[in-house]
Amino acid sequence: NNANDTGVTIDLVGVEDDKGDPAIARAAINRLIDEGAQAFVGDITSALSEAVLPLIDQNEAFFVLGTSWADELTGADHPTVFRVRVANGALATDGMLPYLSNLAESEGVHSFGILAEDSSFGRGLLAAVEQGIAEQLPEGTEAHSEASPANSTHVTAQPPALKQAPPTPAPVAPLAA
Repeated sequence: NNANDTGVTIDLVGVEDDKGDPAIARAAINRLIDEGAQAFVGDITSALSEAVLPLIDQNEAFFVLGTSWADELTGADHPTVFRVRVANGALATDGMLPYLSNLAESEGVHSFGILAEDSSFGRGLLAAVEQGIAEQLPEGTEAHSEASPANSTHVTAQPPALKQAPPTPAPVAPLAA
């Protein structure tokens, strides 16, 4: 309980560990809402945030995102969800595209392999990078992508599939958050 000058109090209802599992995350959000929680802080991946978003919206609870970067998690469709970190568009424009542009110009690389998490973050960032490649990099530059399951720690099948894409793409850092 923390009262400030306005008399508003904030009571901690509980702390839960979702263990990176969307089903556990949904159950925890339901349990905390049943116990009176009206706001939530914290997330690890866009896939987990996406899993609990229907419960947040349905209960008109507030949700502050820290590490979920998927653009579609905030905006008019989710008026009670707020972000405190960069979103897909900014990460693509300010991070990935300058890096790919440098490789294309200095190394002559025009084919890139990108491993993306199969979540709103991974799909959104990949779409932003592919759009940026089409608009900003030299003609003929392309991205080949493979998706890994959201929240997966096992991605051994995707890199060999990327290597087989003609022409052989240069590997790029995985996209997951």
